[in-house]
Amino acid sequence: MTHTINSSVAPLQAETIQEMTEGLGADIVVEACGVPQVLAQGIGILRRGGKLFEVGHLADVGMAEIDLHAVCRNEIEIIGHYAYATSQSLAFAAKLLAAHDFPYEQLLHMIPLQDYAMILDDDLRKRTVKIAFAM
Repeated sequence: MTHTINSSVAPLQAETIQEMTEGLGADIVVEACGVPQVLAQGIGILRRGGKLFEVGHLADVGMAEIDLHAVCRNEIEIIGHYAYATSQSLAFAAKLLAAHDFPYEQLLHMIPLQDYAMILDDDLRKRTVKIAFAM
């Protein structure tokens, strides 16, 4: 089962993840907000052997404190991705997309270019992870 949690709408709570996964934790966490402190939260909600994708950080926003003992003990894999896709990350993404039924409508919202002012709508920004323009 796939769940998408937008932490800007509801706070990310480890208890919620444990409840949703029957105590196992998340298989995959994608941290793309660029806030170093969120990295530790992401690690804390992963299952044993889970993967954390750290995406972005185009600017140096500081250091993140993480529990390396928890990373090693739980065999967590942390994969960093800067700005441009590599062949490895594209291959992994293709496998991931093929293996899961992701709720894309919750992640991406397309709006016509002429309606660009819609991106100022707070409600739309809270419901959507990524807004893209359709030309």
